[in-house]
Amino acid sequence: MSRAMPYRPTLSRRMPYRPTLSRRPSMLPQRRAPQVTLPHEAHRVAAVAAHYHHADHTVPPHDVDRRGGHLVHRPHLKSLGALSVKQFRPYLLVVLLNSFGFQSQGLVRGWLAFQMTHSAFALAAVEFTSGMANMIVSPFAGVIADRVDRRRIIAIASLIPAGSAILLALLLMSGHLAYWHLLAIAAVNGTCTGTLSPARAAYIFNITGRSHIANAMALNSMTIAATRLVAPALGGFLIAFAGPDIIYLIMAASL
Repeated sequence: MSRAMPYRPTLSRRMPYRPTLSRRPSMLPQRRAPQVTLPHEAHRVAAVAAHYHHADHTVPPHDVDRRGGHLVHRPHLKSLGALSVKQFRPYLLVVLLNSFGFQSQGLVRGWLAFQMTHSAFALAAVEFTSGMANMIVSPFAGVIADRVDRRRIIAIASLIPAGSAILLALLLMSGHLAYWHLLAIAAVNGTCTGTLSPARAAYIFNITGRSHIANAMALNSMTIAATRLVAPALGGFLIAFAGPDIIYLIMAASL
């Protein structure tokens, strides 16, 4: 009968755990390159350091005068950032001239309606026709601006009022102008104005992009508001000295 060998525990021969340093670049000590200050920049660095130490707010280094080392708060024209876009500057000039023509044409159209009829109702009817046409077309103008080239819409909606201004000037010079002509032209111009506004807004986004769209829209609205303030006053002055027929020709050139 064989005997079973007694159990004798044996020690493990594995090597003891020794923690090692990671060789990843983030764990290794980094060597920083020495910062060298050039002689001509010493006063600038000193001015910035002094300002950081004593002031509660910080100023970017480019706001430090390189010659004297004084802190200069230079104005940042962030409100005019859209003007840095090359295509937006000529567009804004076109909007200025175009809006001036529309505002002046509305003034002269109302003045002619009152001079021809001597009726306040006739004057109100002309302006109501223009506003109603604008309101009816505006909901469809946005859909058209999404499907048709915006530049083509802007060109057509600007050329039609220019042609109507030339037509009114010729009718006025020949003495064949009638009241219904004013109503028809008011409807046409109101339709063009309602079509033009959405196309302009979409085209501004095309040329400025998302980064400048808010600023570009603000400049566009400011330009139109300025013409609403100046154009009627200047149009009334020109009516007294040049006559409505000459004003219509000037408006046709601006449109």
